[in-house]
Amino acid sequence: MTLAFNLFDYAVFIAMLAVSAAIGIYFAYKDRKTNSTEQFLLGDRKLSIFPVAMSILASFTSVIIMFFLVFILNLNRIRNYFKKFHLRPTNS
Repeated sequence: MTLAFNLFDYAVFIAMLAVSAAIGIYFAYKDRKTNSTEQFLLGDRKLSIFPVAMSILASFTSVIIMFFLVFILNLNRIRNYFKKFHLRPTNS
């Protein structure tokens, strides 16, 4: 099992970036009349609770996953630290 991108992976990655950019350009063109900062930053206070809650949930989930990945990737270093000083982690 190799951990490298192949041609299909690059195609999917580029397609995802292109679709994301196209959506951004479309909405930038569509809403180019938006002049006030309140309309831009707060959505003109017309957002319902669902999209706001989903945005907050996605942010928290992303942070939790990143912390978990950093912990897992550094688990071997943590074990070596305890071995170096002849420490045993407590099972509390």
